[in-house]
Amino acid sequence: MDLVLFAYATCLYGMDKLDECAEKVKELQEEFPGTPVFDRSLILQGDVHQLNEEFDLARAKYEEARKMAKGLRHSETEENALFQLVAVAVAQERWDDAVALYDEFMKDFEGRFFEPNVIVSAMPALEEKGRAAEALGKLEKVIIQLGERYDVAQLERALSSYARIFGEKNGPVALVRKLERFPGVPVRNNMLKAWLAVTRLNVLEDEKNKKEIENLASEIKVAYDDLMRLPRGDLSNYILVKVG
Repeated sequence: MDLVLFAYATCLYGMDKLDECAEKVKELQEEFPGTPVFDRSLILQGDVHQLNEEFDLARAKYEEARKMAKGLRHSETEENALFQLVAVAVAQERWDDAVALYDEFMKDFEGRFFEPNVIVSAMPALEEKGRAAEALGKLEKVIIQLGERYDVAQLERALSSYARIFGEKNGPVALVRKLERFPGVPVRNNMLKAWLAVTRLNVLEDEKNKKEIENLASEIKVAYDDLMRLPRGDLSNYILVKVG
């Protein structure tokens, strides 16, 4: 029954029924204090607080979850809690804390499941602290990982961060070329190819870049042609609308 209650609470969270989710988590914790998902339920409580922008309450729950998960040797839950602590620190613009937590994560969990999420979440803090270039190299690998995972939401965030930072450092022309020949893209991953082409189009169609890019109309046509060559079934609704 503890697992049923946890699954029920998770579904309520996914349906944006946050108050009902919080009540169900409270019921779980009161009725089953020894449940093996107690640490995960703390993270769910933190997620509810974070969505409600109650960041101090969220941080307290994530810290409690992290401590409990470490004691129980639930490494994935500990990793998730640390990722969420980075996100909360960034949301509160506590840059030093966010970077310290990011470094902790990389020390203990580099290469693990939540690494892409942590890099994307920590990017504003890393930029503030002059470490954006270091994160760019990691982001390139992360973009490939997210593409392989078909995690569209995180992939879009990662590409947006990458394009903004790389563009500011190297200019729009270099960014277009980089996105056109992005390193390590798997041959059969049409979804990733599509998002790289769309990101390229966003750069080309940005008003502030028009004077800097030669043969702009041709560049835009090539990018759309690249999208048109991909199987329609592999394209998300957003990309299909853009192609249309």
